[in-house]
Amino acid sequence: MSDRNFDPDSTRETARVDVPVLADAYERLEELVTGAGAYLDSSGASKEMAEAFTPYHLLLRNAVVESRQNYEGLGPALERIAEDDELAEAEIVEAMNTLADGTESTFAADGYTPMAEGQHGDSLEAAPSEFDGQLGSGSAAREEGTAR
Repeated sequence: MSDRNFDPDSTRETARVDVPVLADAYERLEELVTGAGAYLDSSGASKEMAEAFTPYHLLLRNAVVESRQNYEGLGPALERIAEDDELAEAEIVEAMNTLADGTESTFAADGYTPMAEGQHGDSLEAAPSEFDGQLGSGSAAREEGTAR
């Protein structure tokens, strides 16, 4: 099992605080990159400069625009994930409570002590059986050396 812990409140905080900062930064970067392209067009740069600059500019501009759009969509997506996590947790708790209510018994009415990791319980072969002696193969038969 994984050590990861998903905290809906932390996810929601990331969506509301951190992601908008990143989206705003990419929006400002998009303005700068777009401005650089407009400057090249109006600067009278040589044809060679424009041919070298334009493909890289378009690549950068597209990457910045797509990143901004992704960050703008990430905030609402994280909000939905946080909500889904809370709903799923509530459903799991309800299901476990329903199962616990349906399986209540007098077993270990005084409680029990869970075993530590790596600890092993007693062998079931050593457990008493009401059929010992009848079948000749129970724990009593083994003790007498008559097990088959």
